[in-house]
Amino acid sequence: GAPRITVPLTQALPELEVATVAGVSAPAAPAKTEVTTMSNGLKIATEATHSTTASIGLYVECGSVNERSGLTHMLDKLAFTSTANRSTFRITREVEGLGATVASGAGREQMIYAIDGVRTPIPEMMEVLVDSVVNPVFNTWEVDEKRRAVLKDASELKDNAQAMLEEAVHIAGFSGGLSNPLVAPPQTLGNMETEELAEQLRANHQYNYTGSN
Repeated sequence: GAPRITVPLTQALPELEVATVAGVSAPAAPAKTEVTTMSNGLKIATEATHSTTASIGLYVECGSVNERSGLTHMLDKLAFTSTANRSTFRITREVEGLGATVASGAGREQMIYAIDGVRTPIPEMMEVLVDSVVNPVFNTWEVDEKRRAVLKDASELKDNAQAMLEEAVHIAGFSGGLSNPLVAPPQTLGNMETEELAEQLRANHQYNYTGSN
């Protein structure tokens, strides 16, 4: 049989030609971020890349600093659910059809809604994103489902020492809005109505959107 190779793995094999692959040079300078301000005050930050994917995020200047009842936490949970133009099922199917993923997040001073996917269907991705942010309908059954999810978050918070410490530091170190909890207090969830969510949206998500599908 063939002789056994005894060359250590840290050394090249004898008489073996290794094909060379041309390296991809790094950009000479980091991608430049351009900020454009629209006539209605909306700021759009864009960054040109050579990637085949695109990430689109919509940031809203509101968060738990604006309220104490946990409405921000609920709005985060209700992101990408039924709108005036789409059901939750349709949003899910459209996002899957676009090869995209969606995500949302809520902090003390900002909320973010995001969609990531291949860059070819950017207009369609934008349509789903904007519709989900400005046209939610807050169906009662979906609010009830997300209320249970918020209660689970509140229960898990008790087992997260670091998160509990951060909440305690904010309560002790700040007065006013910054001392408000990030996680909705369980005692407020039972009285939370869909109209309160809609009012919170109108008060802080200011827009002038006339698109339809």
